[in-house]
Amino acid sequence: RDIKHLEESARRTAEWSAKAEKGKLTKVSTIYLSEETKENQKYFYGSEMYVTNGRLVIIYENYSNKNYSLAKIFDITKPEDPKILREVSQSGSYLSSRVIGGKIYLFTNEYMYGNPNEGDKCSYVPCTSIDGDAPTPIDEANIYMFDGEVNRSYLTAISVDLTTGNIIDSK
Repeated sequence: RDIKHLEESARRTAEWSAKAEKGKLTKVSTIYLSEETKENQKYFYGSEMYVTNGRLVIIYENYSNKNYSLAKIFDITKPEDPKILREVSQSGSYLSSRVIGGKIYLFTNEYMYGNPNEGDKCSYVPCTSIDGDAPTPIDEANIYMFDGEVNRSYLTAISVDLTTGNIIDSK
């Protein structure tokens, strides 16, 4: 099994190639990052891709009113019929990621511009979301600051179990 490529075209698709014969890969299925990329050709930018233990993880960014980095997790035990397991997002621009021990660790940078909106905690605190649900602010107990430092930016880390797709921790 091999990943053929993550197209950087208007459709933003991932082509999953599972069959290699005589040095040639055969496309088995196409995965769209969202229905919007398929129908409206909305722009998402692929950053990373991982294949491990029957899972395909595609990391990409969504630029809208606020930057979000997303990890879309697919079950690819049947390459011809990949199934979405979970989509996890966190606010901020993609910085780095790693897959270690059945977990993915996603790191983002987020800069807080303008004045915070007290009615919208996500305007001044990093937020996470699962499967497109409303963003949830990271718990204040998980936000760390250096003494005497005033900064309007965050480095956010999230860990996700690749078997279940559940968030394990966020800081």
